[in-house]
Formats: sequence, C-alpha cells, structure tokens
Amino acid sequence: MVSLHVYALSGGLARQQSMSFLGKAIEGIWPTNVVVYGAEYFFGAGIQQITAEASQTLESLKSIREEAYAFACAMLIQIQKAMMELNQILRANEINFVILAALPTFFLSLEVLMLLHASVKQEKKRSSSLQATDGAT
Repeated sequence: MVSLHVYALSGGLARQQSMSFLGKAIEGIWPTNVVVYGAEYFFGAGIQQITAEASQTLESLKSIREEAYAFACAMLIQIQKAMMELNQILRANEINFVILAALPTFFLSLEVLMLLHASVKQEKKRSSSLQATDGAT
C-alpha cells in the first residue's frame, strides 16, 4: 500500500508572516511524505525514513502543537481584554484623582467666598448704620 501524507509545517504562520519576510504572500509550507508498506519516506538532508508508528507520533505532536497554539491565541485575547479593562480602570482613577485633587481648592475657594460674602454683608450693615446716624443728626 502506498499513500501520500501532506503536512502543514507553518501552522498558518506562513500566510501571516510571508509578506514581511519574503515580500510576497504564500499560503503555507507543505512537505509531502510517501508511505510505502508502513515506512514513511521524506527528504531532509537526503532521503529519510521513519516507521509508521513514528509518523503517528508526529501526527499526535502536531495535534498537540495546534491545541497549544489555539490555547496561546485564546490566552492572548484574554490578556488583551484584561489590559483594556485595566486601561479603563486607570482612566477612571485618573479622573477620580483629578476630582480629589481639586476638592481642597474648591472648598478653600468656597470658604473664601463665604468670608467675602460675610465681609460685604458686614460692610453694608456698617454703612447703613452710619447713614442712619448721619441722617438723625
């Protein structure tokens, strides 16, 4: 029995990175291996041979690698979401800090306005009482 095995070595990275490295887009890197009577043959520094069991082990490792890649991508998405949430929290804290930093100034201004109002009120009373005493004499 003879069969042909085609592998995707790059796991999708060739499509993503080829333009920046090669200047042109390629879909993937697909080496082909020929299986003849349970032995798999491929080219790598000359013609190489592995057993069918080793080939199945390689397929299992490829599956594990794909799962690990999917897990890493999912984790990256979660990290990006967490960073966006942290950024929102920090922005909210900046706003709260500005408000808290402005409060003493606000209350000081309010106190100064109250003193100024009391002073103006007292001055009006004093001037009206002076006018009343001047008018009586």
